[in-house]
Amino acid sequence: MKESGKPGLKNWLFLLFYFLLVVYALVYEPNNLIVTHESFDFLGGTNDTPNPVRIAFISDIHIGLQRNGWLDAVVDRVNGQEPDIVLIGGDVIESDASELERLAPLARLNATYGTFAVVGNHDYGLWGCGATNTTADKVVAKLESLGIDVLRNEHRIIGGNSGFALIGVDDEWSCYDDYRAAAAGVPDAMPKVILAHNQDSVAQDAASGPGLILAGHTHCGLVRVPFITQAVLGPGFGSVLGGRARLDDDTEAYVTCGITGGGIRFLTSPEISVIDIK
Repeated sequence: MKESGKPGLKNWLFLLFYFLLVVYALVYEPNNLIVTHESFDFLGGTNDTPNPVRIAFISDIHIGLQRNGWLDAVVDRVNGQEPDIVLIGGDVIESDASELERLAPLARLNATYGTFAVVGNHDYGLWGCGATNTTADKVVAKLESLGIDVLRNEHRIIGGNSGFALIGVDDEWSCYDDYRAAAAGVPDAMPKVILAHNQDSVAQDAASGPGLILAGHTHCGLVRVPFITQAVLGPGFGSVLGGRARLDDDTEAYVTCGITGGGIRFLTSPEISVIDIK
């Protein structure tokens, strides 16, 4: 006759598995900064830039949530990739301008064509249509003091007229995004790299010609359960929750998981996305 009231081996194994899963998701993975590599072919090989052009793409720093030294480590890893250009996809702060001094390590980013950024919803402090620019303006001023070119519905031509257009779009959740203004004057046929915090800032029918949309915001759902995470969070966070996707014949998108550490992550490690375009 079996004794009752004592957990059996299966129960102990389940508890051990659950404990290790929690430790992994709360301790290990949020602090396991990885470097991912992708390649996109849309430049056509006729531009004045290196071929391929190496982009180091980071997003969602949320510096107010990070331990001391985290951003230094990120910058060291980014520089180690020897990028031609560095792109920052917004949400550099959590919510308060008092965090800005901790962004100082970004001044050490080193790339041939420089570092460019857009702002995200957290950079407005409180988001939603009608959010004031007060906090975002402070974020922009700080980033620019660190040598970072912040694009607010504007663009830059990289590599001359036979290069590509870097188009930066402001935040969609704060209702300041205007892709058409950002891309005004860019020839339809010119290859485009479109930098936005939120992929929804770029309507698919607005972007024309060969292009790549780079976005953050989603943190890849933080906890990635195959099929379920996309089904639950996709409607509120965009059609691409993480990774790459082809949107139409000319346009692809890549959504990074962001670099913010801490909190919880499962199968969504904080990442530096290294993207070669050619």
